[in-house]
Amino acid sequence: MNIDTPDIEAILRQAPRPEPPADLKPALVARLKLPPPGAAPSKATTRRLTGNWVRRWGWVLAPATASLACAVVFTVQQVEITNLKQKLRAVLPSPAAVRPAQPLPTPVASQVQEGAAGSATFNPEATQLERQIAQLGDEVNRLEQLQAENDRLRTQLARAMTLPPEVQTNLAALDQAEARAQAIACVNNLKQLGLAVRLWATDNGETLPPDLRSMSNEISSLKMLVCPADTNRQPAQSWAALTSANASYQYLGVAGESVNDPHWVLFICPIHGTVTMADGSVQMGMAKAHPERLVRRQGKLYYENSPSDYLGDARSQRGSSSEKPSPAGAPGGAPNP
Repeated sequence: MNIDTPDIEAILRQAPRPEPPADLKPALVARLKLPPPGAAPSKATTRRLTGNWVRRWGWVLAPATASLACAVVFTVQQVEITNLKQKLRAVLPSPAAVRPAQPLPTPVASQVQEGAAGSATFNPEATQLERQIAQLGDEVNRLEQLQAENDRLRTQLARAMTLPPEVQTNLAALDQAEARAQAIACVNNLKQLGLAVRLWATDNGETLPPDLRSMSNEISSLKMLVCPADTNRQPAQSWAALTSANASYQYLGVAGESVNDPHWVLFICPIHGTVTMADGSVQMGMAKAHPERLVRRQGKLYYENSPSDYLGDARSQRGSSSEKPSPAGAPGGAPNP
């Protein structure tokens, strides 16, 4: 026999109606009976009502209360973190404000660290903030070290650039000694060249050579043609390669003329003013010290020891013109290889 839902419902409807107990209604009325107006509720009623309220809503209010407490604590921590950030911005408004001479104040740093340690359990940002504070302290220490190293290097550089007075005096003396040595070496070169002219003249009827290349047998080294103080010229590699760029000294001799005129200037150094006479003598620095004693007559440059020398020659060569020597490299005074 299959009984479906309509059959079950029909059977239940045919069942007799249950009768409530006789004492149910008086009991309910007694329980729900309210006290008269103005009367204080009984302790049993209060306890019963309170206990019912707690039992009914306690399971709902417990999580809400815990959540509210957490929210309050979180809000308090957020306020503390915000205050700490404001203090940090006041102390360090920007990275440029971190200077070695102004580290983070100790009271503020301790407050920040204490606040961050207390709030680390509720907010990871506090831990990160504490880590950043430690990094800032390390950066400040490194900046202080770099500043000290920079000051030390500046001091060393200033000392290196500023020589002691005695060292400067010694350097000046060395420069003067070097210049003096170059001038003496120049005199020696001109003496060697004067001797070479005399040797060439001895083999050629007491006459002067036409140029320097003609004295290749008498001049032992091409280095003698370059003044030690002349930094613009280098000795030639061979006599065939010799040009005016390889000779500092000007040769003023005239080919075929007699070598027996002692006042005739044959060589001159444009740098030191030293001259070599036809008799082989050398006058150191004379052309610069006494340029008025150099007189050019009939294409020759003469050195007059006194005005009487010039007057005597002028009487013998009346009508000849006098002029100053040409400067180095100018026409009439250029080296003649």
